Amino acid sequence: MLLCALIAGRLRAQVPNYDLLIRNGRIVDGTGSPWFYADVAITGDRITAIGRGLIGTARQTFDARA
Repeated sequence: MLLCALIAGRLRAQVPNYDLLIRNGRIVDGTGSPWFYADVAITGDRITAIGRGLIGTARQTFDARA
């Protein structure tokens, strides 16, 4: 039981916290590849992650598909 609690606590500690999380946005990367839907996470003034189904919490979340 103690082991499960320790593992659960460690997994929660690894979840990133963002300032802004934009869900389901169209990503155009500038390489000429086709656009795709993904999430964009921003911390401070930097994009910190781009990907489908990003895991984490944010102060503000915006759904761009709406």
